[in-house]
Amino acid sequence: MIAVGLDPQLTLVRAVMTPDPRTIDVEECLTDALQKMLDGHFRQLLVMHDGKVTGMISMWDIPTEYRLMRRRYEQMLTQNAPVEQLHS
Repeated sequence: MIAVGLDPQLTLVRAVMTPDPRTIDVEECLTDALQKMLDGHFRQLLVMHDGKVTGMISMWDIPTEYRLMRRRYEQMLTQNAPVEQLHS
């Protein structure tokens, strides 16, 4: 945790915030959101619409089944699994 050891009564938000957070447009798909989180080692993304923040999506908002399927697919790719095995 970033704020470990800091007094919450004395610590300003700017001391622990992400200064340039990654964003995703409201019209992008969940696969893009998950990929951005995985690539950037983030658990959340700000959701934008017309240049304004409209919400936030968390890694945990994406269905567990999809995250597990994605992880299995990436593991098989790194192990050079035959294409037939990817479809089983």
